[in-house]
Amino acid sequence: MKCSSRNLKLQSGQSIVIIALAMAGLLAVVALGIDGSKLYSERRIAQNAADAAALAAIYYYQNHPTANDQQVLIEAQRVAQLDQIPDTDTNASDGVNTNITAYWLTADGSKLLPSIPNCNTCAPPSTATAIRVEVGIPYSTFFGGFIGSSIITAPASAVARIVENAKTFTDDPYSVWLGGSACIDLQNTDFVAGISSMNHPDFLAGMYIDGSAYFRYKGGTNVASEGNITVRTEASTDGINPVSPYNTFDPFQATYPSPYHYIGPLGSSPNDTLHNAAAKGFPSWAYMMVGSPAVRTPIDAQFFEPDSSAGGPAGVTNNWYFQF
Repeated sequence: MKCSSRNLKLQSGQSIVIIALAMAGLLAVVALGIDGSKLYSERRIAQNAADAAALAAIYYYQNHPTANDQQVLIEAQRVAQLDQIPDTDTNASDGVNTNITAYWLTADGSKLLPSIPNCNTCAPPSTATAIRVEVGIPYSTFFGGFIGSSIITAPASAVARIVENAKTFTDDPYSVWLGGSACIDLQNTDFVAGISSMNHPDFLAGMYIDGSAYFRYKGGTNVASEGNITVRTEASTDGINPVSPYNTFDPFQATYPSPYHYIGPLGSSPNDTLHNAAAKGFPSWAYMMVGSPAVRTPIDAQFFEPDSSAGGPAGVTNNWYFQF
């Protein structure tokens, strides 16, 4: 059977169409791969810039209590621009860059609209606890030009928040706990404080001194404590002699709101350096993990030893334990 020349020509034309469609599809896949990888690269740069800018802005805000909106915004823009976010004008520190927008956020993450203004007389809102920074990197595409969109933007955003971690302990009511096995008499005092020419010093919460205390004030009046002050062994107002009566006389001479009061040493004699042998145990927050393997150990003065490289002690360290 013979094929006509007409059939051969038809078959040749069909092949050209199929090859042309295949080439167009292949070109689209290649272009998509190029533009996709470019978007991923620009998006990664933008995200790094947003992360750094948000952290820098919230750090600046936290460490500059009088900062205004413009200063916080400029700090966010400065860091973002260092991380390759293009500036939209010729001045990198004027607070103007449409590629970078920042918002104050409330505790629940809501935006405080509008965005942070470029205003040097505007104070940050009192309800702001976080900053959201949104950035964009405009870039040219390979395939977008064929569909009328040769420039697109790679966006990214980040949030930096002020977080104050606090842990509540229920095993001990005192906010300050002082103690140690050695500092139990007036020659080795746990707590020493002096107040001069100060009116109404106030201990905002209770204090437990697991040993001896020397407290003296001169020219100050109206000491107050908003919690119990407890001294276990000896208390003095001159650093030499225990107060008398040692179990009721308050060396702090403080005023206490009900039901708080001074709790003095217990025992039969003010000369007994262990008036109250039943010492309180360490509160749960006064421990740290020490060694390898780690052992739960009461915090001791050795962990706070001052630098003596300058030819002598840099300070005096007693055993201090704080709960905030």
